[in-house]
Amino acid sequence: MDPSLSELCAYWQMPARFVLVQNRPHSARSEDPFIADAKSLSRAYLTLPDDLRAEVVARMRQAGVVTLSHDAYLAALRLPHEIRRLPQRILICEPTLRLVRLEDGRFQIITAGSTAPLYTGHEHILCSKPLAQLLTHNAPGDISTRPAVIFDPVTHEHFESHAELVLRSEITPETLSARAWPPSRAWHFRKEALFVDADLRDQLVQEGVPVDFLPGFQSYA
Repeated sequence: MDPSLSELCAYWQMPARFVLVQNRPHSARSEDPFIADAKSLSRAYLTLPDDLRAEVVARMRQAGVVTLSHDAYLAALRLPHEIRRLPQRILICEPTLRLVRLEDGRFQIITAGSTAPLYTGHEHILCSKPLAQLLTHNAPGDISTRPAVIFDPVTHEHFESHAELVLRSEITPETLSARAWPPSRAWHFRKEALFVDADLRDQLVQEGVPVDFLPGFQSYA
């Protein structure tokens, strides 16, 4: 069920807390601005019905919420703002397929959801093959991949669109707090969450990879 307008009022009642960001020109969502947290610049797409999204955006602009072009957003990400340069958790904010590893190594769908370039869960991190290639190219030695097969028990179909990521190093809330995380460009947490350094996050954003990010263990669940 879509939220009501009243449930979204924080977006225009606290204008200093958010920024509106234009998507990359000529992208599939170029007309669909997204909301970003003003400090961390972590983002969540405004995936609302067109009329509701337009009203939210209009009210945010009337309240004085700053709108950034995509280039200005990329530049702001690179500023030496402490929270923006922490290791970044890569995730998908909207509900996606949930998977479980079977004894034979396949990943069975256990909860329906949208298809996505990233699936994470108990002791698994699966990326679409293009995203996996981008990550391994930019973090050689830190990330390797192995084949993954996703099994749909309803249709009995098998999909090989994703690869399983194997990360050399782990980051934890304790090592992050002590600023003693291993010297890598990418990390896992409990083999179920993917973290990358801020430079690699910047590249994912610049490439238009449809993922979200949060600094450190902010809102980790």
